[in-house]
Amino acid sequence: MKSSCSRLVWAILLGSSPILLAADQCPDIDPPNLPAIKATLKEYYHTGPYDAAVNEVVDRGIDYLRSRGKAKKGDAVVFDLDETLLSNEKYIDGVLLAGLKTFALPETSLRPWQLKAEDPSLPTKRLYDAAASLGYTIFLITGRPEIPQYRQATERNLSKVGCDGYERLIMKPADYKQPSVIPFKSGARRQIEEKGHTIVLNIGDQESDLKGGYAERTFKLPNPFYFVP
Repeated sequence: MKSSCSRLVWAILLGSSPILLAADQCPDIDPPNLPAIKATLKEYYHTGPYDAAVNEVVDRGIDYLRSRGKAKKGDAVVFDLDETLLSNEKYIDGVLLAGLKTFALPETSLRPWQLKAEDPSLPTKRLYDAAASLGYTIFLITGRPEIPQYRQATERNLSKVGCDGYERLIMKPADYKQPSVIPFKSGARRQIEEKGHTIVLNIGDQESDLKGGYAERTFKLPNPFYFVP
């Protein structure tokens, strides 16, 4: 079965990325079955390693900002939202880890959770507070759609967890059709810089949050639960 292999399965196990391996590149061992993967992810999520990994990245981000000192005029920090500032833990537990039918993000099934505006914050809130205290202008860029009910729910959720005082919440256009969010997110950062800001730090849980330039430093948070191209 190695030739039909689990080329996709091995791609998932090697980083939840859409890279497909050639048949002769597949490791010559049987991949773990889905219940085993689910159990491993649950243990990672709920017994401390996930929180420790997030906190390690957050600490490095805070150290970086503090090493720069007070923000200069125009200095800005960019945050992603989902699995960066806000945790979709109920969705991850109730859908991804309960059923685990796909490793790709089924965007439409995530939206009802987000409309409830009940997502807790992640430890990344410490970086948010540090950036604000140092005088950085904060921008939020999210793949959530620019539709009134989603904007209202997202703003309400951010206020609930104490993420106030940001300059702008930039949401993905509702008619966005491209298969990757990279053009949208990098384009948003370009527009921020064109308005006279310098993005000194950009943080997100997906590579697509960070690719495309327009940031002096990027920080990648862990997310083995879903993949956004």
